[in-house]
Amino acid sequence: MNQPWQQPPPGGGGYGAPGPVPGGYGGGYPHQPHQPHQPHQPQPGYGYPQQPGMAGPPPGGYGYPQSPQPPQPGGYPAPPPPPMPRQGGSNPALAVIMAVVGTAVAALLYALLVDATFDQEKGEFASIGYAALAVGIIVGLGPGLFAKRNWGLYLLGAALAMVSVTAGELLGVAIAASGDFGDGFEAFFTEFGDLWDFWTEISKPVNYLLMLLAPLGAIGITQAVLRGGSRP
Repeated sequence: MNQPWQQPPPGGGGYGAPGPVPGGYGGGYPHQPHQPHQPHQPQPGYGYPQQPGMAGPPPGGYGYPQSPQPPQPGGYPAPPPPPMPRQGGSNPALAVIMAVVGTAVAALLYALLVDATFDQEKGEFASIGYAALAVGIIVGLGPGLFAKRNWGLYLLGAALAMVSVTAGELLGVAIAASGDFGDGFEAFFTEFGDLWDFWTEISKPVNYLLMLLAPLGAIGITQAVLRGGSRP
């Protein structure tokens, strides 16, 4: 005898086969609703709690907090300070050369001045102390410019200034006595002994004192240059 046709039960499963049982081991697993994608959250460091507001492990290593560092401008350490500028150069050799050249030039100029002021009738020359001071300035200029704080060369310049003013007076007297520039130079080198005796006879004590202005002028110009170079 034929069985009447029956509707399949809801949920499928075929004829005579039970459908899936929710939560059981029936014909399948229960359908899970679609979950939206969640971004991956990094885990904090091992053994240390995560600080609020930090999405991942603290910088500088796993689980070890890093002490805050003050930001540097530009991201680089500050450059070292520039070296202090030097106040003038020092060249002792050039200072000596200029002092020697200054000695010869100043002696020649002083000799021409002595010849111009020599009195033939009285056999004497006028005292020109300011000229001795100028001789010292000419001779001491080289050590003052190129031997900063070198008192050895300062004293050398003072000694050369004294030599220059003495040689200038002797050469000036020789030129004035001979009446000719060439003859005076020849007498200065060939008859120096006689020229020295004649010069000491006509020189006055005040003349020797005025000659001391030459080394004083040499020392004075060195100190003036030194003070001028040390100003900002």
